[in-house]
Amino acid sequence: MKRIPIYAILAVLAVFSCEKTPAPSQEPEPVTVDGTAPQSGGILAATLDKGLAPLSFTKTISNNCIGYAYLSGREMPDLFFQCPNGVPTSNGIRSYLGLNLCEFQGWTSAGEPVYGAPVPVKEVPWAASDSPLRIVQAGGRVLAFTISSSKLRFAVYDSEARSFGSSWDNVSISLSGITGSPIAFDMIPEAGSLAELVILATDIEGSYRPSMDDVSESFYDSAGIYRGQMYYGRIYRCTIDMSSWKLQSSPVLISGDTRVTLAPVGIGAFKESLSGTDGYLCINKFGVVKYVPRRSSTVSDYALDAYGTELVNPFVSGAILPIRSKSGTDTPWIVLSGEGAPRVIKSAGRKTFESVPVFEGPYEILMENGDLYAGSLPVPTVADWDGDGKLDIVAGNSEGRLLFFKNFGTNAAPAFGRAEYLKSEGEEICYRAGYYEVQGPFEAAWGYLCPVVFDWDGDGISDIVFSTNEGKFEFMRNEGTATRPSLGRRQGIFLDGLELYGMWRVRPAVARIAGRVIIAMMDGEDALHLYQQTTPKAVKDLGKALLGDGKYIYGHRASATSSLGERGREKLEFVDWDGDGDYDLLVGTPLQASFPDPSYGLPWSRTTRGLQTLWLENVESNENMVFAYPKQFLFRGADFHIGAHANGPTACMLGDTSDGKPNLLVSGEGGKFFFFDRSDLTELSLW
Repeated sequence: MKRIPIYAILAVLAVFSCEKTPAPSQEPEPVTVDGTAPQSGGILAATLDKGLAPLSFTKTISNNCIGYAYLSGREMPDLFFQCPNGVPTSNGIRSYLGLNLCEFQGWTSAGEPVYGAPVPVKEVPWAASDSPLRIVQAGGRVLAFTISSSKLRFAVYDSEARSFGSSWDNVSISLSGITGSPIAFDMIPEAGSLAELVILATDIEGSYRPSMDDVSESFYDSAGIYRGQMYYGRIYRCTIDMSSWKLQSSPVLISGDTRVTLAPVGIGAFKESLSGTDGYLCINKFGVVKYVPRRSSTVSDYALDAYGTELVNPFVSGAILPIRSKSGTDTPWIVLSGEGAPRVIKSAGRKTFESVPVFEGPYEILMENGDLYAGSLPVPTVADWDGDGKLDIVAGNSEGRLLFFKNFGTNAAPAFGRAEYLKSEGEEICYRAGYYEVQGPFEAAWGYLCPVVFDWDGDGISDIVFSTNEGKFEFMRNEGTATRPSLGRRQGIFLDGLELYGMWRVRPAVARIAGRVIIAMMDGEDALHLYQQTTPKAVKDLGKALLGDGKYIYGHRASATSSLGERGREKLEFVDWDGDGDYDLLVGTPLQASFPDPSYGLPWSRTTRGLQTLWLENVESNENMVFAYPKQFLFRGADFHIGAHANGPTACMLGDTSDGKPNLLVSGEGGKFFFFDRSDLTELSLW
């Protein structure tokens, strides 16, 4: 049966409705569309509206748009994305900087650009390089560039072979006038064979960064002040003859303001004739976009959005790419990319009286027949969030956002739409770290929201219990109804008057067990710890969780996980996995994981990769929870290989659950949801 978009169904229902229209206060009739039974070992797909979903790449760490070319002849260019791959290999984790090409397809009615599925470029000469890259169309050729302090290297794209080849052409140049190291650049073709090379250099190599070689060390002193040095970017410009590959002018500092932006990561030339804007846009690790005029010593200033406020990309960003028109004049569109889905902002065609450009957006870059995508490092919970009897997905991510994927199908054959960004007190949830963060202030843009859907206050309506990068455990009360949820402000959970803290980036396990609300987390020693709720804002300590032999349960690997930032990260969930009536514990392990002991355990003792899902069976009772040594799930006899950093498992009653037992949904770092039928899962144990 053909799938019909939900908006089309609603429109038909409206036309053929009875004469008397239901009052707005009445609950809408639930609508079910055809879904698809999830494929075991596969990724959950977007179903509605031709499968429109954010453009995404499977099993990647980040997705940086590094260039474009008008290859398919359409009004918008095709985009090149550099996608580091963190999938474990037999040699451990490696980061292959693969390249994908996405062809422009068209627009949605809302003005969002739609691109085709990523197609891998077969060969690239930079597979083992982390140097800055840019792909440019000039003189009838598509060229990939990289630079160092003394070399400009380029490779030519073969569109038929979909390859840049396996080697560079090296050109000797002198960038001796640049202070610091090039971190990003743009190449802008000019008249004839000339091109402008604009370079964003950083003094990061000369800056002091505190050591994190021991868990007793910190990036901050006793007063909470960062012990290292902040680094900034400087912008330089020179001219190159692309026929002789000789410098026509030496690099010069563009602006008298040498501190263009803190923690720079990207730069691009921007020109817009309607407003007369001509300069450079640079972006930093926190998503802040700044503008520097091209032919002026005026200091940099914030680019603005359509509301006149500073333009800050609300999603974790690593690259900025202005897109020039086919004529090579204006740059009306800017691609923002990095962690999370790529987005575009559009020139508003005007500037302020201070000559600062104004932009509209951001708009998501979409693809048809895509996968569900929840941003980097999603942490899912499967629950009926909107009270329609169908299981939805609620997920947090590294950006600190909370997403809702509504199920328009059935539990056996779900049909999920695009994510809705949930709000708290009417504002979209986006919890960022800010200045004080375990891994230092340069991680300020990451929130690592780890949610659980649970009725925390006992009023019969699901709330959100969560932790973030702060290692603090909190909740948001649902102040709406079961069918129209509305989250209130974030509130702390307290132990003896102090906020409940533990290791960072941990999803707590929360359940009503034997008449008590129990919350499990990883404490300051990275040990599994149990608490019992006493009031909606307070818990009492039940102590560290125990194995059957009386030992504690730890979650880190001592020999490799020596820093504070590498501890924590576990994703916990209570579930009666084996159907015996007792609540067990599921654990999603981070990269450096060793349960139940730092010196041995799973998955570290049999693989250095971590990133697996463990089952700790409750071998006593719900009244007195004691756990067996962990067992690791294998899918058809093999480890899970779905990404790097960490994973987020959740038991779910999606798919075939005719035996009354749950299946398994596991999120990977790349933002996708992998479904595993329990019939394909076996358990491995070392004890």
